Parts: sequence; C-alpha cells; structure tokens
Amino acid sequence: PGSSAPWATMTATWSQRNENTQITEDDPPDTPRQSVISGRGRLEGQFPLGNAHIDAHVTYERNKRSEYETATSEDVATGLYSQTMLADVKLHKTLSTRLSGVAGVTGLTNWFRKYGEETLIPENRTTAGGAYGFVQSDLGRWQLSGGLRFDYRHLDVDADSALGNAAGSDNWASLVGNVGALHRVSQPV
Repeated sequence: PGSSAPWATMTATWSQRNENTQITEDDPPDTPRQSVISGRGRLEGQFPLGNAHIDAHVTYERNKRSEYETATSEDVATGLYSQTMLADVKLHKTLSTRLSGVAGVTGLTNWFRKYGEETLIPENRTTAGGAYGFVQSDLGRWQLSGGLRFDYRHLDVDADSALGNAAGSDNWASLVGNVGALHRVSQPV
C-alpha cells in the first residue's frame, strides 16, 4: 500500500513467512524438523523540497528459527531469534546547473537471543551508524566527484559457558574518502 500527496510519496510493506521443514529418513517420526518464522516490514518515503528531495527508509526484520530433534518433539534443541532495525535518510540536492550532491545518515541495530538445549552463538547486540556526503560536478568534457563517509559500530556479547566465551564489547570506526575525475574524449550525444 502506498500514498501520494504533493508534499510526499510513501509506501509501506510487510511480508511474513512461516516454514516447517523435515529431513526425510527411513523413520519419519524420528527425523529432525525445523520451524522458521520470519517477517519483514518496510516504510519508505520521498519528500520533495524545491530543487532537492529527501529519501527515507526504515526496515524492521525478525527471524525465529527453532530446531527439534524429532518430528513430534515439542522441546527446542536449538533456537535463535534475531531482530534488526535499519534506517537511512538521504538528501539529494542540485546545488547549481553543474553541481549536485547527496548527504545522508544511516543506522542499524541488531540483536540475537538464543533458546533451547544447544547453542550456536552467544547472545549479542550490535549498534551502528554512519554519515556520508558525495558531490559531483559536470564541467563539459570533465566530470569531477568526491565523497566522504564515517561509520561507527558497537558490539556487545554476553558470556556463554557452553561456548566458553567471556562477555565483551568492542567498537569500530572508519573514515573513508574518494575523489574522481572523468574526461570524455568526445562530446556526449
């Protein structure tokens, strides 16, 4: 479903998937099975601002995976539940007839929770964010461009005696830039 008005265009979607799979063996009641329930929602919009516009996107995802040792078992052998939220906002702007650019921010949060008798990974949470900008200038046969992006990520991990890891956290950051030049040997058609 979507909506449009002179000041914005917006759409929203949701998808849900429920699966049950079973490995086929000689004795079907004793074969392992898996249940996966996943959902994804997305809200996006475009907002005009004269010679500019803003694009905004927010996405939510969840996934619950349960593995059972037999087809009839109700006890979860291994379970993993994850949730992720993503957001991105970009401003596209024409600065002059020869210069345009985009600036934006992006964010992510994600967490994993485990359940059941066995374990695959420790419970953890991630938070990340970024900011970026890019400009491009068209000067006849020359096209010049440049960009800069900063990213930050934080990870928290819970202690897990079954896996033998201690609790911990870590941070990462990066700053990346680029410049470019393009020369057309003939005029654009």
